[in-house]
This record gives sequence, C-alpha cells and structure tokens, in this order.
Amino acid sequence: MLLAIDTCFNACSAALYDEAEKRVIASYYQEMERGHAEALGPMVERLFAASGTTPTQLKRIAVTYGTGTFTGLRIGLSFAKGMALALDIPLVGLNSLKATAQHTTEKVLIAHKAGGTGLFYWTSPQGPALGTVEDIQAAAQQQNRSVIGSGFDGGKTVWPDAKIFAAFAASLPVTGESVEPLYLRPPDAKPSVSH
Repeated sequence: MLLAIDTCFNACSAALYDEAEKRVIASYYQEMERGHAEALGPMVERLFAASGTTPTQLKRIAVTYGTGTFTGLRIGLSFAKGMALALDIPLVGLNSLKATAQHTTEKVLIAHKAGGTGLFYWTSPQGPALGTVEDIQAAAQQQNRSVIGSGFDGGKTVWPDAKIFAAFAASLPVTGESVEPLYLRPPDAKPSVSH
C-alpha cells in the first residue's frame, strides 16, 4: 500500500493507494492557503481510520517535492521523510507539475503562480522552469495546448490532489536517492541582519 501526500500549493491532500487492487481506498483533499502543518497529520490519521488499515501496512510513501510554496512543500516533504524513516520504507518523490498533469489526459501546459512575483512555475520544454505570462502564452500557442494550474489568466485552476496522482506515483521506481525540495526561486523571507 502507498501513501501519497501533497502540500505544495493552496491545497493539502493525502490518499492511500492499494497497489495490488490498483485503486485508491481512502483520500482527503482540502483547499487552504495556510495551515498545512496542522492539517496533514490528522488527515493521514483519518485515512487509516476510514480504510481500517494501519501505517505498518505501507510499503512506500510518495510526496510532491516542488515546485511550490517554500513552507508548503517543506511540510509535506518533512512529514513524508519522517514517516518513511520511522517505518523503514522507501520514499518516492514527484514534482508538483507532473502531479497536476495527472488531472487530465489532454496535452496541456501546467502553470502555477509563483507567489507575488508575477512569474509562474511551468512545464517548459526544458523541464520545470520559472517563466513569464508571455513565455507560457507563446508556448501554449506554439504547441496548441491549454493551460491548467493556478493564477494564470484564462487557465483552469487545478491543484495537485493525491487521490488523482496516487496511481502515477505508484508507477515510479524506487531509486534509493534522497528526495529533496525543488526550488526555482529564492525564498521571500530573508534573514534579518543584526548590527
């Protein structure tokens, strides 16, 4: 059984995926701008209670590692790493743009607003990138694709949902490499300088 987790943007979600039966057996999803740290633990507890399973039945954990909000993605990643370590099971990471792409079978561009920068995290031809509205509009027109994600004018708002990407996460190989956060821009918070 696999536990899938996402806290990268304005939603918090978790799902239990039965790899033998190839189906989600329990899931929770809640849109929120803040409060992921307080929501995630109880959400995962409710998954086990609702499905009648226990954490010891997990074979691995999958978590989105970014791009996303600095604090949000670290919450999910820290929780998943801690749980995988405690249970001595593998941790698999997937980027949040690929997780969002699992919402559709159409070929689309994924774009999520990058805070208050006016830029977007998006699926550029070279991989996850930070780009402008103009970059994304030009690529969408050139590739004849629509845009999904968040904050993009004319795009459909879609946050990653563990229930949707759990099956895809289950297909990812266990590499044994550490799952680290993916940042495409520096954090908004800066350490204070004391004189």
